[in-house]
Amino acid sequence: ICTRFIIILNAIAFPAASCLVEWDLETYMRVRREVEKRELCCSIPKINAMLEQFPTLNVKHIIRTAGKNQLEQYCMDMKKHLDPLNDYLKTCCFDRKDGMVKQQLEGIRELHVTLCLDKVFYEELTKNARCLEDVVTTTGDCLAKESNQTSTSSSDKDLCPRLRAIVDCYTFQAVNDCSMAAANLFNKLFKRVIKATVRVDCGVCFHVLPDTDLATSLNISKLITSLLVLSMIIFSLALLRWNYGKSWCE
Repeated sequence: ICTRFIIILNAIAFPAASCLVEWDLETYMRVRREVEKRELCCSIPKINAMLEQFPTLNVKHIIRTAGKNQLEQYCMDMKKHLDPLNDYLKTCCFDRKDGMVKQQLEGIRELHVTLCLDKVFYEELTKNARCLEDVVTTTGDCLAKESNQTSTSSSDKDLCPRLRAIVDCYTFQAVNDCSMAAANLFNKLFKRVIKATVRVDCGVCFHVLPDTDLATSLNISKLITSLLVLSMIIFSLALLRWNYGKSWCE
């Protein structure tokens, strides 16, 4: 009985083990071939040349395109150049020093997903485009406050807070001139465009916030601004009262 059991066990176990080894070997060879294909480092000049073929990645241009009901064509043009870029990236790998380029390409993909594949975002942006176009056209102070310093600074430490200040300034204006929903669209689009165009590591500075978090952030900023204005008014009144009392005594 024991002999029969061992024979049956061998008949079952050995073919199974053989299949397992064969499958592992095939998997190993397939993975190895894929790795060998990607041993070549990605050419940054070639990537830059491919990026130059993309449609204009600019907030004002995108909003204006949406206002003209031409966003569908814009998305088609974007996909036409994004597909060959993705195909090329499958054949190479990035060097560690090219981390910012890799991050930018991730930003371009995220922008395409948000702008072209998210139907709700697509429709809401088209609906609010006219109002948002007025915001980016007339609100020149947002750029004027930071343009000189931003253009002369090459430090990520200095550049990131200034870009954040520009985004917040436009977002506040969108809340006042349009609506909170429109401001959320604008904030999300602006952050996506920055990540897709600026090769700088700003950490969580440009993470897209949910609607509730954005509203909370805006309300806190408004509260701080209001408190600062109120404190200045109280200080001015106290100073005026002190001067009035001093002149009365004299």
